[in-house]
Amino acid sequence: MNHKFIIVLFGEKSKVLRDILILKASLVIYWKQNINSTEWEILAPNIELIAKYLEQGMEDQIYQGEYEDFKFSYLFQKELKLAFIFINDINDDNSLIDQLIKYAKQEFLRNYSADLIENVKNVKIFETFDPVTVMIHNYYRPKIVLAGYNEVGKTTIAHLISSDASNPVQEPSVKAEIYPLTIKNLEFDLWDFIGEEKLLFLWPKFLKDSDAVLIVTDSNPKIVEKSKFFIDLIIKDIPKAKFGIIANKQDLSDSVKLEELEKLFDLTNLYDMVAIDPKNREKMIWIIMDILKISGEFSPRVQLMLERANAMKNAEQAELEGNLERAISNFEIISDYSRKLGDHEISQNYLSRIADLKRKLENIKKETQAIPKTPRIMTEGKPKTAQPSPPVTVQDENLSEIDLLRKNIDKWKERMEAIEKELKHLEYKYMGKMINEKVYQEEKQNLTKERSDLENKLYDARFKMIKLI
Repeated sequence: MNHKFIIVLFGEKSKVLRDILILKASLVIYWKQNINSTEWEILAPNIELIAKYLEQGMEDQIYQGEYEDFKFSYLFQKELKLAFIFINDINDDNSLIDQLIKYAKQEFLRNYSADLIENVKNVKIFETFDPVTVMIHNYYRPKIVLAGYNEVGKTTIAHLISSDASNPVQEPSVKAEIYPLTIKNLEFDLWDFIGEEKLLFLWPKFLKDSDAVLIVTDSNPKIVEKSKFFIDLIIKDIPKAKFGIIANKQDLSDSVKLEELEKLFDLTNLYDMVAIDPKNREKMIWIIMDILKISGEFSPRVQLMLERANAMKNAEQAELEGNLERAISNFEIISDYSRKLGDHEISQNYLSRIADLKRKLENIKKETQAIPKTPRIMTEGKPKTAQPSPPVTVQDENLSEIDLLRKNIDKWKERMEAIEKELKHLEYKYMGKMINEKVYQEEKQNLTKERSDLENKLYDARFKMIKLI
């Protein structure tokens, strides 16, 4: 069955597939978590029952069971002792589930041989099945609605996070624009409705079949009070939908702050936002992930950001310790991850730093190789150098030359650590619009020059120590 045929077959049903699991006997060999994924503590006893029923069940029969607000659908492959399990919202269309679960079974058996399934030593190999399960999820395309009055920033949010904001689909029957949204390789439809008060009576129709609702308010006290209308509507008409309140325009001086909103609405699922700032895209994506209960650990973009931050920390430490090779290795990771995240300027900056460090490292190696080995002569059984080290003027007569170098190196490293913190603090001030660009560039240039001078001092001091040792 090819993908083109599936599209025709499945049509445009739109609900929520929470999880896809595959069992080998009682062992979970594959688990794809989508939105609102079910906790293992709830899954475990149900999975155990399915595993026990595997030997008794029929090969091509699709079985179903319900638990609270979701349902299990499962299908067996008896020869290999496999069970294919879908977990959906309780009202999801059974005919669609039946076709999708059969397709999942077919594709799994087509991709992996019986010998591999029987003798697999590491189930991580089955992670290569992800593209199939992502495709299955994307036939559901959950509906996320931006609800709120005019001018609160709904369309700004849509443009902030949409994977293609330039060409939304027009839905004239309900006066809406539909934007594509991709999170963790999963596809959603983001609905932006007109918020005119004269059309409030249409909102029950707008919200029909929604899987999540983002109630957007612009933090103006009057609009905040009126926005209770949407909360009441959700509770009454779509009680199973996930929802959160986005307090937009928090940069304005007269905005109602989050703590006041929590008291006013008696809710905790509130989030502050400044949607006109493109830097808040990741935050807005995280908010939707939180509302939909999408596990952040599986987000490739979030994972890249975390790993990049860790590499930055490691690189900084390596530089301070003088371990240039380790610093270069981490800078390469930072540059690569920045490029993948679309931060091309950061990527180029780190490529420049890599080139500088490689030149320094090469110079150190050349100069070290050029140092002649001092012959040693034996006097009364003790090794001594042929010539004494040249005298060096020191400020502390109680310290040897090497000890004085070490003391200075520690002092310079401490100052470099302080400079790094000052640079980060300076960037935060600039990002937060507490200082203008001219001040930011001047202070950054001064700190960067001081850091460069200290790096040269450290380089010279370490080279000198090599000669003395």
